[in-house]
Amino acid sequence: MSDSYIKELEEFKKWAENSLGRCEDFRNGVSPRPRYERPYEPPMSPALKSIIDDTFNYASSRRK
Repeated sequence: MSDSYIKELEEFKKWAENSLGRCEDFRNGVSPRPRYERPYEPPMSPALKSIIDDTFNYASSRRK
């Protein structure tokens, strides 16, 4: 499985656990815990991705 798939699966598990916990808190008469909010990851611009890829490729080629 790809890293991104595994990461998404972990995020889903955290969300599901939190949602079930909120329901249990409500049933037990306890103030529900805060909702699970995904950590914000700003999208990478194509220009920045290109710079990072070029730098990585340059560094990789210098090791040989």
